[in-house]
Amino acid sequence: MLGAIALVVLLAVKPFGRHRLERRIKGEPWACGYKFENSMTVSASGFTQPLRSMFAPAYRIRNILDPSHWMAGTLRTTTQFAKRIEPSFEVYLIDPGRKAISYLSSYASKVQGGDFRVYCIYMIVALLALLIIPFTSGVK
Repeated sequence: MLGAIALVVLLAVKPFGRHRLERRIKGEPWACGYKFENSMTVSASGFTQPLRSMFAPAYRIRNILDPSHWMAGTLRTTTQFAKRIEPSFEVYLIDPGRKAISYLSSYASKVQGGDFRVYCIYMIVALLALLIIPFTSGVK
């Protein structure tokens, strides 16, 4: 059966294999009805532009270093600014949460002693609490 399928595929492909283009013609690139220009090439900034505009409020760019007033006499024509991206989303939302979790985990680490017997006692106490709470709260 597999041989018959392979034979059928070969017989179906054989008539189409002869009609290949012998010679290709080179022409000007076409860009949807417009003449192609070098400014139409795809670049990385074209891909990242939507992300940059979407996350612009979260990441502000601030000037940290402006050496122009220090080097005004020697490097008047070439002044470069050192910039860094300030992650305001991380500074105001993620870092406080991370600090709170770290603070709480320092207390939780005191409960963890590394003794298996103590962990078994914790589980028994938790199970008893889960069994007693429904009866004392009146849940039926």
